[in-house]
Amino acid sequence: MLPELTSLRNQVPAIDGEDRCRVCSRPNRCRIAAGHADKGECWCNGSSVPFHVQQFVAEKLGRTCLCQRCLDGLAYYAQYLPKPDKFLDLLYEEIKKDSTTPDFYHDQEGRTVFTAAYHLRRGHCCENDCRHCPYSFSR
Repeated sequence: MLPELTSLRNQVPAIDGEDRCRVCSRPNRCRIAAGHADKGECWCNGSSVPFHVQQFVAEKLGRTCLCQRCLDGLAYYAQYLPKPDKFLDLLYEEIKKDSTTPDFYHDQEGRTVFTAAYHLRRGHCCENDCRHCPYSFSR
């Protein structure tokens, strides 16, 4: 995240599941989301994602942290595509093709949580309001 958004995030506590990227479900390793903002800047402060792209992602996914791979992907697409409306679709296509992305993980309560990659490989929304639903389903 760029500094102007990061300063706002320092005032807001992390929410459930923020240790995972909302795009690919991998650990995001964000120092701010982990509650360690007092230990120095996070790697995400050096991101080169334009502000209008950050706003677009926030509108689609809500207040969240992304992993470095997804943030770098957004920065890459921002260089070549003028409008951000297809950025998430392009990232999801990359994740769908990546066989190293796991299908699930266990959260802090021991529940099995399916990743966005699993849902994308599955090919459709189950309409169960899954935490990492790439199809933007909500009740």
